[in-house]
Amino acid sequence: MKSVFEDSPVTKDLFRFATEKFGQVVSPIFLAKCCATVSCKLGRPTFSVTNVGQTRSMKTYTSEEVMDTFDSSFYIDIRSDFTMHALLRYKSLLPKGRCIFINDANTQFESKSNRAKDRLVSGLSELLGDGIYSYEDFGRRFSLQGKVTLIMNMVPEVYLNYKDRLFGLTFSERFLTLHHYLTEQEKKDWVRKEERVKKMHYKHLITEDDIETDVRIPSKYMEVISLLAQRFSYKTLRTFVGCQDIIKAGLRAHASLNKRTDACRDDFDLIRMLEDYLVNPHSPYEGRIVELRSRGYSIRDICKILNKPNYVRQVQTVIKKAELRGILPLEDNSINRGSIRKNSLPLRKSSIRLSDSHAEESIVDSRNGRLLMNNARRG
Repeated sequence: MKSVFEDSPVTKDLFRFATEKFGQVVSPIFLAKCCATVSCKLGRPTFSVTNVGQTRSMKTYTSEEVMDTFDSSFYIDIRSDFTMHALLRYKSLLPKGRCIFINDANTQFESKSNRAKDRLVSGLSELLGDGIYSYEDFGRRFSLQGKVTLIMNMVPEVYLNYKDRLFGLTFSERFLTLHHYLTEQEKKDWVRKEERVKKMHYKHLITEDDIETDVRIPSKYMEVISLLAQRFSYKTLRTFVGCQDIIKAGLRAHASLNKRTDACRDDFDLIRMLEDYLVNPHSPYEGRIVELRSRGYSIRDICKILNKPNYVRQVQTVIKKAELRGILPLEDNSINRGSIRKNSLPLRKSSIRLSDSHAEESIVDSRNGRLLMNNARRG
């Protein structure tokens, strides 16, 4: 049986390095940020990452390590409090492809007026989606154009405060939000080894000559992508099409990192690793509610399955949000009748541990996923 990333030597080395330096929980986040860095050199759709985690959970540390791993032609490091005007100094670099690192998004959103925050979010959204941003105010006009990806870090408090008002559908569709939390034991382990691994860096500086810019996804994988996109859509409350674009971009970026022209099973292994980081621990039931509703369960039945009989209003709110975003069809009162229906799909815990409570919320269509992937490999 092949080990993970057997056909991806660069990822295999990066994963081994990140696990030794940061630990098992954080290493997939490091790999995702590597893919987002590479993605700026590829065609659209692109792959961007927002990393939500507690203070001192290695968000900035992993971003800095990614920048040390890649040549500076891949990224722009925006450390200070910035506005869209500040990106003008990089106007000549953006068309060549750049990943924008925002290591402290907390400052970006907490220190600005609502108008400045809205302008920042809309500007980044247009750059990530369309590759062009134009602005005119008080007779001043400027525009930015280029291939841009984004790596942004923030703490849960800021994410919860702004995810609905500022991270509206347009902006949130552009990136993958990954949540990670360290247990008390993992924090203690990190404190013990921090000094020892401080000077540990990846052995090779990755340049543009080390990647493949023309990557295709064989048609045999499209059914697998569709299945993954549906699961991602439920767990993140993003549209199916948006999740499909993110998955395709992640597959291409990972193949590019390993200088392959075609996506393969290894690329899907990374996407499945990242699936365990999609659930927001502060709203752990949202994805499960949406999936159960998509299977035809009534609101009352969903409350029973969650073992929360008084959760009716919260379930209704989540379903309404999913309907408004097009993740679920508009409510049909007929599905509210009847008793609990049997699941047509098996439930199992995910394989990569994020936390005990997180794992318990994971619902994975493992049977269909394995079947489709096996068929793809035979094809």
